[in-house]
Amino acid sequence: MMQANSFSTARLLSVSSIVGMAALTCALSAASVSAGEILYKCEGLEEKSPQTSIAVKMYQGYGGWFFREGDMENMYELSAETLDAFKDVNDALRHRGIHLILVPMLPRGIAGAQFIPNGGILSDMFYDPAFSAEQFRAMVQSLRDVGIDAVDITKIKDTEPDFDWNAYYLKRDIHWTPEGAKVVAKALAEKISGLAGDITDTVEFKTELTGKAAPIRFNMGKALNEICQEKIPTESVTGYSTKRNVDNLDALLTEGDTPGRELVHVVGTSFTDERMDFNFNGFLREALKHDVSGFSIAGGGLTQSIYGWTQNANGLAKKPEILVWEYSDLQSVLRSVDYVDETIVPAIVGDCDGKLKLAEKTFDETDTVDLDLPALVGKASDHYLAYTFTNKALTGFQSSYSYANGPAKNVSFENPSRVSGLAKLYQALPGGTRNAPVHVRLEIEGAAKSAGSVKLCRYPERIFQNAATSN
Repeated sequence: MMQANSFSTARLLSVSSIVGMAALTCALSAASVSAGEILYKCEGLEEKSPQTSIAVKMYQGYGGWFFREGDMENMYELSAETLDAFKDVNDALRHRGIHLILVPMLPRGIAGAQFIPNGGILSDMFYDPAFSAEQFRAMVQSLRDVGIDAVDITKIKDTEPDFDWNAYYLKRDIHWTPEGAKVVAKALAEKISGLAGDITDTVEFKTELTGKAAPIRFNMGKALNEICQEKIPTESVTGYSTKRNVDNLDALLTEGDTPGRELVHVVGTSFTDERMDFNFNGFLREALKHDVSGFSIAGGGLTQSIYGWTQNANGLAKKPEILVWEYSDLQSVLRSVDYVDETIVPAIVGDCDGKLKLAEKTFDETDTVDLDLPALVGKASDHYLAYTFTNKALTGFQSSYSYANGPAKNVSFENPSRVSGLAKLYQALPGGTRNAPVHVRLEIEGAAKSAGSVKLCRYPERIFQNAATSN
């Protein structure tokens, strides 16, 4: 199976080697050089921050800005394994008639380049925001080259010069502002309109300022106040509210009488979670003139929301035309590449029947499920297991795959911590070995039991194939 090696990070680890790169320093964009001011007393920030509650190194920038180490990546190269995993998701969605739009968030170091101190020469690294932007664009292009429709926010930045990109992100938090969300939603709506063709069932949405300041109390500010010698003030955003226009009583009475076009679903993180104060989906509804269904989960990382969406009766089952998949932490791809290919992909393909169902077994209330696997034609990784449970409160599982000649392989799985009520489990059979497994045992953890069924499924033929880029 795939190795989790999706990003390489170019860092210069000694100041002496950095100083020797005067020519490169001169090539920095003017925006990355500032005669700004350090506002807060945070002595020892870089050394102490890895021991804080967020356990990452942080740097103080000019004008009240703070940056995590990961905000200032110089390289965004995606490994072949990562591209394959995203491509498999894209192919599985296309098989279900759904067009994927991947939206990786703009790195904070690029958006806040002019607030990075000392021209990007830091105590233990060198950061070049202009070079970083080029590498980010190359990363997006590598996704497009394998047929994935991916949004490049750096290009939105280039085409929206009137927008104050210094206000795209919060200064002391990792999140964007509602104004940053709005500019991306507007560009995304234009892309969706081009893909969807004539949207006849348009409706008017209106966004207004609520006038209420919403304090932003996330982990970065908490961590800063664990170590800084003066209190770091909490930031706030001005709230927005987007509501559907109802011009008259007749429109109100007929609203919802006939099901509309299921056009766009959004999965992602706190950036696009409707319970947060950034109003991304509201801005998208207004610009698109069409309703949008949101499934994003704050703190859910790359995978929790899309996995929950695959099992939500109002999610994948509704078969939207377009799925927008936002993710904010580029490094989360590194941690999740195997999970994407081995769990998310079969969850999208879903249940099987007919010739694609190779074995099936029902089981009564138990904590252990055994299934003998028939001889497989083709690679083991061309097959997956689909479990259905009556107990919707299961959390953890342990699968043990036995081979005719060789040791067993154990695979652990935990249901997403921020998604409740899941009654299915999908797992691709492990590949990477010459022989296929002959038996699988699933143990339900946490002293829980369930009845249910398990199927051995084969992926549809030619589901995973090269697709022409649509960008």
